[in-house]
Amino acid sequence: MKTKKLISISILLITIFTIYYLYYPKQWEYIEHYQPYPVKLESRNYKYKNVSVQGNRIFLSDLANHIFILDSSNLHNIVELSQIILEGNITDIKIYNDFLFVVNSKVGLQIIDVTQPDNPIMVDTYFPTGEDGMFTTDLLISGDTAFLQDQFGKKYLHILDIHDPKNIETIALIQEGGYPLAIHRDLLVTDSAILGWNHKGINLFDISDLENPQLIYYESAYGITTDADFNNGNLILATKTGVYSVDVSNPRNPIMLESHKLYYYNAVIQNGKIFASVILNLRVIDISKNMRIKLRRKMPQVRDIVYYEGYIYIADDTGLYIFEAEE
Repeated sequence: MKTKKLISISILLITIFTIYYLYYPKQWEYIEHYQPYPVKLESRNYKYKNVSVQGNRIFLSDLANHIFILDSSNLHNIVELSQIILEGNITDIKIYNDFLFVVNSKVGLQIIDVTQPDNPIMVDTYFPTGEDGMFTTDLLISGDTAFLQDQFGKKYLHILDIHDPKNIETIALIQEGGYPLAIHRDLLVTDSAILGWNHKGINLFDISDLENPQLIYYESAYGITTDADFNNGNLILATKTGVYSVDVSNPRNPIMLESHKLYYYNAVIQNGKIFASVILNLRVIDISKNMRIKLRRKMPQVRDIVYYEGYIYIADDTGLYIFEAEE
C-alpha cells in the first residue's frame, strides 16, 4: 500500500516538475549590465531613460540630461567614450547615420554630430513651432524622414526631411495624431491622443504622399495604446487592456484577428516575439505560440527597449542591460 502511494506521489511530482520545466518562463539572463557615472556627480541621477544603438556605438540618456556615448565593440566590456550634458529635459534620443537627434521638451530637436564619438559637436537645433513655445516628446525615424511629436498648443505631429541633418525641413504637419508608434510601407500608425484624448486608441494615416497625409481610419476600442509594431504584416498593439493582432492589409477596414488580456508598458516586436515590460518585470512573449511567455526577469523600472542586430538593449533605473534576443 505504501509502495503504491509513494509511486503515485513520485508520478505527481515528476508531472509537476515536467510542466514547470516546459511551461514556466525561465529566467532571462543578461550578458551585460553597465552603469555610467556623470562627470557632475552632484547632479547624479541613477535613473536612465532612453537608449539608441548604431554599429558598435550605444547612446544612453538619464533623467539628469546626460547622454553617454559608449563603445560596444565588446558587449561584455562596455567602454565610455564621452558624455554630453544638456540644459532642458531630454525625452527621446535617436541615432541617424552619424548624427544623434535629441528630443528636448524645452528646446526642440537638437542635432549632434557624433562622427567623432569622443568629441560630439552640436550642429543645429530645430524649433518645431518656430518660437520658444513647445513641448517636444517623441521621435521616430524612417529612412530620411522623421516624425516629431510636439504637445504644445495644438499638439502637432511634424513630418520632417532629415536627409541633411544640418538643414532640417518641414514636410507636413498632422494635427490629429499622437506620437508615432509604427510605420509599415505607406501606413503610419499613431495613438489617438488628439482625437480621443488620453491615448484611447489608434489612428491610421496614408503617408504615400508625405506632403499630404490622410487620416483613413480611427478606432477607440483598443484602449490606451502604449506601443505598436508590425509582425508578418499584421499590426500588433500593446495597450492597457491587452495585446491585439490586427489585419491592416486593407487599412480602411482593419480586421481584429486575436486579442490577449495582457498589459505592457514598453514593448518592441521582432522576429515573432514581443519584448515587453510589465510592472517591474521584463517578459519575452512568443506570438506564434498563443502569446506564451518564454522568459522573464524582474527589473526595477524599464523605460526604453531597443532591438538591434540580435540583441535587446534596455534602459532602466539602474543603467543599461543587454540581452540576447534569440535565446
